[in-house]
Amino acid sequence: MTDPTAPTDPANPMTCVLVGAGPRGVMLARALRGHPDARAAAVCEPSPQAAAAFRAEFPDIPVHASLDAAVAVARPDFVLVVTPPRQHAQDAVAALDHGLAVLVECPMVETRKQAEAVAEAAARAGRPAAMAESFCYLPAVQSLRRQVHERTGPGGSAAVLGGEGHYLEWDTGLIPGGWRDNYVMARYITHGLGPLLYATGQHARRVVALDPLGRTSRAQGPLLPTALVETDRGAVFITANSGLAARPLTRWTLVAEDWSAESDPEGAWDGPLRIFDGTAGDAPPSWRQAPVDPALVYGDLWGLGFEPERLMLRRFARELAGEPQDLGLELSLNISLAGVAAARSGAARGLPVDVEPVLKEAA
Repeated sequence: MTDPTAPTDPANPMTCVLVGAGPRGVMLARALRGHPDARAAAVCEPSPQAAAAFRAEFPDIPVHASLDAAVAVARPDFVLVVTPPRQHAQDAVAALDHGLAVLVECPMVETRKQAEAVAEAAARAGRPAAMAESFCYLPAVQSLRRQVHERTGPGGSAAVLGGEGHYLEWDTGLIPGGWRDNYVMARYITHGLGPLLYATGQHARRVVALDPLGRTSRAQGPLLPTALVETDRGAVFITANSGLAARPLTRWTLVAEDWSAESDPEGAWDGPLRIFDGTAGDAPPSWRQAPVDPALVYGDLWGLGFEPERLMLRRFARELAGEPQDLGLELSLNISLAGVAAARSGAARGLPVDVEPVLKEAA
C-alpha cells in the first residue's frame, strides 16, 4: 500500500487555478505555498479590490478576471473553488466543462439541482471532483478513520451504530452584512457530519433538524442548529454547530457494538483518542488512550502550517495521479445535501427529510 503521507512527485507538482481571492482563497494559497505536490499557477478573481489585496501577498501568482483567461494561460491540472457557497456549483461546473478536475470548498452545493448539475458535469468531463472539507484531514479524524479500518476493514464500517460530531466556531471577526452573516447555519452541520461520514464510509439518508435552529444571522446572536442523521447502514449520528463559543471546539465520537472511540473531549485536534474495547479477550472491557500523532498523519507536511489543507491537497493530487479516491464526488455531494436537508427540516419544524442519492453508485 502506498504511504499516504508521501509526496506524489516532488520534482513535478500538480498545478491549479484558484477561483476566488477572498479570505479562504488566501488561506488555500498559503497552504499551496511550498507544497511538494501542488502549486497555484494562477488565480481567477473579478473584483479589482480583492485581486489587488491578493497580489500584495502573492506577487508571483498571476491574477485573471475570468476562469477562461486563467485556464488558457496556466493550463492547470485542477481547479480549486474558494468562492462563497452560492457560487460553488456554477464555478465547479465551469471548471469541469474545461475538462479539469475540481476541488470545491464546503458545502459543495446548496440544492439538489446543483448537485445534479455538478454530477452531470463530472460525468461529461470524466475528471475527479470532490469537496474541500479540510476537517476530514484533522489528526483526530484521520485517527478515527484508522480505528474504523482496523476493526472492520476499508469500506466495511457496518459495525458503526452511531456517532456524534460537534463543530463550534468562534464568532469573532465575522463582518456584519457579509455572506456568512445571513447564511443558513443548518448547512454548517456538514462540518460535524462530514468527518463522521468520511471516517466510517457511510452516507446520510435521512435528516431531522432539531430545534432551535435559530436565526439565519450568525452575528445577531448565538445559534445552535442540531440534527439527527440516519445513515445508509442504519447508524444514527447527531451533529451540532454553534455560532458562539468560548473558543473553537471540535469533537467526534463513534460507537459500535463492542467498541467506541472519541477524540479528545477538550476538542484538541491532535489530542489523544479515548477507546473503549470490549473485545480484549478475557480482560474486562475498559477505556484506554490511543495517541494521535500529527507528524505521522502529515508526514513531510508537518510543521509547515495549514496541515489539514495541505494533506487534503496531497490526497487530491494522488487521485489525479490515478490512485483511489479519498473524499470523492459521491460522498461530497451526500454531505452537502445532508446540510440542505437539515435546513429544510428546520424550516418545517423537525420534519424528517430524505437525502436521495444523486449518483447511481450511491443508490
